[in-house]
Amino acid sequence: MASPIFLYERYYSFLLINANHPKRIEELIADLFEKAYYSLQKSNCSGAFFILNTTVNTELENSKYSKAGLYIKNMEPNVISSSSPMFTILRGFSSIGVMLCSIPIIDSRNNIYGVCGFEISTMLFKLSHMPTNSIYTRMFCMLSPMANNEIRINRSLFAGGYSAKNISEDNKYLTVKENRHSFTTYYSNSQKLYLGFHTPTLLYPSGSPFSDENWITAVLIPKDDIIDSITRLNIILSCLLCLLVTSGIIISIIFSNKYLKPISQGIEIIKSSGSEDSPKTNVQEIDDLIHYLDLYKKELNKKVEQDKYQITMLEQFVSKTKTLSPEERSVFNIYIKGFTAKEIADQMFLSINTIKTHTKHIFAKLGVASREELLLYINMLKEIGLELK
Repeated sequence: MASPIFLYERYYSFLLINANHPKRIEELIADLFEKAYYSLQKSNCSGAFFILNTTVNTELENSKYSKAGLYIKNMEPNVISSSSPMFTILRGFSSIGVMLCSIPIIDSRNNIYGVCGFEISTMLFKLSHMPTNSIYTRMFCMLSPMANNEIRINRSLFAGGYSAKNISEDNKYLTVKENRHSFTTYYSNSQKLYLGFHTPTLLYPSGSPFSDENWITAVLIPKDDIIDSITRLNIILSCLLCLLVTSGIIISIIFSNKYLKPISQGIEIIKSSGSEDSPKTNVQEIDDLIHYLDLYKKELNKKVEQDKYQITMLEQFVSKTKTLSPEERSVFNIYIKGFTAKEIADQMFLSINTIKTHTKHIFAKLGVASREELLLYINMLKEIGLELK
């Protein structure tokens, strides 16, 4: 209800001098009803009220404790935003809701003539602050007074999937124990444990009659739910770990069959002697390597055979040199030094025809056709380290 000072100021003198005139008070209440009803329709609350510092009949017993006023209650706070909620008008000694948002009715001279405000019911609080959590279904919120490290349950508002009856039954308060860990622990009278968080909430302005009251807003979960959640999480992680290990083994087997096995097979083929007729590994690089090594092996074998043939041929050549006569051997020894027939004739003081005759016999015995071929044999003998004796 906006701006209460200016809204009611014109009625103040009327209230002071007309305390014993019920009809006049009824007119005032009827006039204020329209404003209260409009304010309730535009606000997110469960009720609106005003209480005047006067009564219909001052002559009644205990009249000083009776006050005139009106209480308009929204009977369906769950449809508070609806275009046509159900309202009930209450008068007399009715019980206003748990939580009030009230302000005094004050004139320009700071005289107080009553109070007005809005009500927030337990149902409205529950519907407005219902926590949504798919894991912790029994999570609940609390708006509570706190004193001496204790949360007063009997004056608290609850919202959530955990019934207020479950926590308030046989419990007057929750003892708060601050932990060094993430959560705060809350103990009930029946030793039920709750874990959660709380934060101070300022409800009363400084200097007001109730400013010394400390209120908190808390989010709590039964400890059993967290333990169950951790247990389920550990089971899930264990299953995922087993699945990961199993998947790793399967992938390793597949990888081994596709990549490592062909490599091992290729190495075995390379080690074996008959690689030419071995099956293919279907790995291009390995098959190319096997083919190259096979060709290299063939070339090497071919060269070895050639070397064997040359050695045999040279050995035969050496043995043939032993069949030469002393004169022929002398000519041969000078030939292998690179001299020509004419140079040999001059060196041995023989005629060229004699040298040619010895040369013809040497070539015939050694099986060569020319001086160049003879020198070729000599050079080949030097390469393999054989010496003529």
